[in-house]
Amino acid sequence: MLLALSGDAYLLLHAGPPVLLVAAGIWAAFWLPSLEADEDGVVVRNPLRTHRMPWSAVTGVVVDWQLAVLAGSRKVTVWALPREARPVRSYMRAGEDVTATSATAVAARLITEELESRRGEPTSGEVRTRWNVVVVLVLAALAVASVVSLFT
Repeated sequence: MLLALSGDAYLLLHAGPPVLLVAAGIWAAFWLPSLEADEDGVVVRNPLRTHRMPWSAVTGVVVDWQLAVLAGSRKVTVWALPREARPVRSYMRAGEDVTATSATAVAARLITEELESRRGEPTSGEVRTRWNVVVVLVLAALAVASVVSLFT
């Protein structure tokens, strides 16, 4: 913004794309990710992909360095929660007792409790994964613009 006000458009065109790329990358890595659980299932939104898992597909959670949701043979890592200070390496499936206080462990406990309440329901369901197309396109466009700005 300051560069634009000072009138140095050449510098703005060359420094702008890399600065915007870094800002967009930080936003995608730290602000965008989320973990949502509702009556339909679990939604894990990571920087580049979003995973929707119905409760019937979720089989448990793993707390290692980060929380991961298990859905059959798939393991979906959750970027939204802070990393553990040390690897806990505990596998929590429906019916197991979990006592911890970190945000990651609390989320794991809540998901495990929901799985416990749904015990006996059929364990089938399709995990749907889709690319976050807008994020990927914006990051790719800014990367190309950054490379072009370096060589012009």
